[in-house]
Amino acid sequence: MSNYFPDVLQQFDIQGSLIAFEEIKGGNIHRSFVSTWEQNNCETRFLHQEMNTHVFKDPNALMQNTQILLDHINNSSIRFKRSYQVIRTRSAAPYLFTEQDRFWRTFSYIDGTYSVEHCSSSKQVAQIASAFAKFQMILITLDSSCLKPVLPGFRDLPKRFQDLEQERQRSVENQAEDAKALFDKILSQRSLVQSFYASTNHPQVPKRITHGDLKVSNVLFDTSTEEVVSVVDLDTCLPGSLAFDFGDFVRSACVSCSEDEINVDQIAVRQDYIECLFEAFIRPLSHLLTQRETEALAVAPAVVAVTLAARFLRDFLIGDVYFKVRYPKHNLNRAITQYAIFEKLLNQRDFISRLCRNLKK
Repeated sequence: MSNYFPDVLQQFDIQGSLIAFEEIKGGNIHRSFVSTWEQNNCETRFLHQEMNTHVFKDPNALMQNTQILLDHINNSSIRFKRSYQVIRTRSAAPYLFTEQDRFWRTFSYIDGTYSVEHCSSSKQVAQIASAFAKFQMILITLDSSCLKPVLPGFRDLPKRFQDLEQERQRSVENQAEDAKALFDKILSQRSLVQSFYASTNHPQVPKRITHGDLKVSNVLFDTSTEEVVSVVDLDTCLPGSLAFDFGDFVRSACVSCSEDEINVDQIAVRQDYIECLFEAFIRPLSHLLTQRETEALAVAPAVVAVTLAARFLRDFLIGDVYFKVRYPKHNLNRAITQYAIFEKLLNQRDFISRLCRNLKK
């Protein structure tokens, strides 16, 4: 990579001299790097990503969506303090296709910022929740038909369970014992997921573009002021469910462990964080929610967790082609952890239901 990567960078329309580059750890889908360039006696950084084409099979459509979203965000009357832009290749293409059959894209880098993997206080939860609510208000004015379906079936939750069932039947002899034990647990929750999906995809629920990946790390803070300055990662911005985004956000912000924590006894759910998140994210958006969506909020975090468990387990069985892994059985461990998180979040149904009943007060 060290010899190959500078040649990739030189194909993008970046002025100046390359000083350094390094890979960014984290992120489950693409490989990401930051490069530093000298431009007019100043240092400027750029973000580069090698796109995972097992996930995004049409990079051209993905980059078309990205440009539409960035244009809409940057022209909105609701603004964030900082934004970024696509850096095109020297031939004006939005991405680079190399001789090694790899796809690369480049963005301007938002300097002087940081993100967090886990929330450290209720204040931080509220800041991130307010940012995601603000971002949703920007997206609400964008016609959902503008975006190309770059992730077919991504929001089809029942299909995740169908795919897992098919894989179980295909690979019975090659399954690890701990994988076999997890299958029945995950698949036993199929009816819960189907009910949630039916409610949030009912014809009476309007189609809206949502972020689709409300991880706390997708919000950038100013290093000096600690204020939120931007929401990033637009790849999953597609027609979707606000209830699903709420569930994903709770799973990310209110569970006190990483998604691959091996010791499941370390898993705990912060109810104070859930309430704070609910007030700063759901309440400002409550006028958008139908009754069906509001009623689905209580189980949304649990549904997201068990669906993610199904995805991790299937990816483990097919050879880790979707999520990046750092060691053998990483995706299996992730699946085990997500199922344990599911059980914890399912116990929060009544608490979230009470928050929903108080929405109109």
